[in-house]
Amino acid sequence: MSCCIKGRPKRGKSLISFFQNYDWAYESYLRVCGVGDELGDGFVPCCAGHLDGALQINLDNVGHHAYDPSGCWYGSPQITELWHRKMMVEIMKANVDKVID
Repeated sequence: MSCCIKGRPKRGKSLISFFQNYDWAYESYLRVCGVGDELGDGFVPCCAGHLDGALQINLDNVGHHAYDPSGCWYGSPQITELWHRKMMVEIMKANVDKVID
């Protein structure tokens, strides 16, 4: 079983503001999926954050790294509890289904 966890706190800024305030999210999203004005975690856009067939967990207002301005990232204790619990429930369901089969 695969599990993908994706944060969605930040939309990349348009190129109009690009030279006024360098936007790493916009540049990263543009390089990854061809669209800079996309939702993502400040580094990875939502268009590239999931794998087909995997458990998809989207976490609002969660950034990619510990220095994210939102103050919340995947490893924050309160955030880890959210995705870890969801992931463990799905793993237990998958294992029960294997035993039943």
